[in-house]
Amino acid sequence: EYIPTLEGAGFANICTGGSVTVKVHNATSATYYLMQTNPSDPMTLQTVAGPGEIVFTTAPATNNAIWTVWSTDFTINESYTVVFYAQPTAPTMTKNPSDAAVCAGANVQANCGSAGSGGYNCSDVYEYRTHDGSAWSAWAAYTISCPTPGTGAAISTTGKTQVEIRASRRDAQGRSCYAENVYHWTVNPVPVPVIAGPTPVCPLSTGNTYTTASGMTSYDWEVTGGTISGGGDGNDFVTVDWGVSGTGHVTVVYTDGNGCTAALPTDYPVTIISPVHNITLNTWHGTIQAAVNLAASGNEIECAACIYKEKVIIDKPLYLHGVDEATCIIDGAGLGVGSGIYINYNITDVRIEKFTIRNHAG
Repeated sequence: EYIPTLEGAGFANICTGGSVTVKVHNATSATYYLMQTNPSDPMTLQTVAGPGEIVFTTAPATNNAIWTVWSTDFTINESYTVVFYAQPTAPTMTKNPSDAAVCAGANVQANCGSAGSGGYNCSDVYEYRTHDGSAWSAWAAYTISCPTPGTGAAISTTGKTQVEIRASRRDAQGRSCYAENVYHWTVNPVPVPVIAGPTPVCPLSTGNTYTTASGMTSYDWEVTGGTISGGGDGNDFVTVDWGVSGTGHVTVVYTDGNGCTAALPTDYPVTIISPVHNITLNTWHGTIQAAVNLAASGNEIECAACIYKEKVIIDKPLYLHGVDEATCIIDGAGLGVGSGIYINYNITDVRIEKFTIRNHAG
């Protein structure tokens, strides 16, 4: 709202559609009037009784009309002419990048285009704001030197869901002169892949499958502590044959439907257990043979439910057993000729139970 101050010979210059506010300070107890008097329009008459501060607000509809404010005690009788100016044209910019959406973490900025023009006593103003998913920030000054060709400051999209840069042309005196161009980006979150699959696992176990979200692209899998035997890059799953006891890792990164790629690979640690427990000594081992070698005479050794790809030679009295015959398997596939469990000559007091022994010959 513009308050006229007798510009030139009493003009109130505003942009089309604007309003004019007239204030009378230290008004007496008289009645005060404001009306468009030339051309006369009684429908515009406003009446306010004093004392105090008198305020009239009008939305003039006629260009170059004369308005008069007066009081019944003749302490004031002033006129002013309302002059309309066309609304300004806002400055333009180009987006960088030009995409409607970007991935979180990318920077956005704008380049100078054409300068704004028109209005009354107007200037170009450049501002930006961001949305954090809950609310918009307040508009803040955007650093750019226009109309000189150039690029504005980069705005980080980290932690944001939207960004806007506004190029406006406006007056600073409430003359209702305003035009704007707003440049908007939607900020898509980067994906954080989730991996599902078995852990803990037995050493030398095969066919362990790990999966992540389907429907993505550019899947990139990495495995340490084992080897990939199926799936892998380009697939939403990977099949792993694990190595010896320790900690393995499965990692994946992919690009989602918005074209955003995970900032970092998701790491899925896998415990490759030491499945053989010397109960007597309370020690753990990766193979049955390792446990037997380090056992003392008469020790009890318990084997977890795993497939043990080995041949076992027993050289001392001991008690060796699995937790369950169906799931504790000593498998000799590919190991050549020889028994699954061989007890050295003259060794007595050996007790063995709850194993399935398969694929051994000799």
